[in-house]
Amino acid sequence: MGKVMEQLKIAGAMAKKVILKPALDGGVQLVAAGQAEIGIYPASEVAGAKGFIVGPLPAEINLEIVYGAAATTDSAAPNAASAFVKFMAAPENRAVWKEGGFEPPTN
Repeated sequence: MGKVMEQLKIAGAMAKKVILKPALDGGVQLVAAGQAEIGIYPASEVAGAKGFIVGPLPAEINLEIVYGAAATTDSAAPNAASAFVKFMAAPENRAVWKEGGFEPPTN
């Protein structure tokens, strides 16, 4: 949030108006109760919240969170681990990623 406000050049003006509260730690409830006018959170943390409009920030200030997955070579179950990673990245599972507020893997 601080980085976004710096990029927008509004950090100073907003300093006394901002409540830093993670979405999953009560931030969404603050917005829902009208105690905060807007919440800026990862879409995956608010995708299931009712009564909210969820969308990306403009590309020039949007912070992308990249999640990775890997199967280690010394895993106790390397075939199962590798199969899970492939399942998570499979094109046919992209809709589930979107529903959860994530951008699906592209490769």
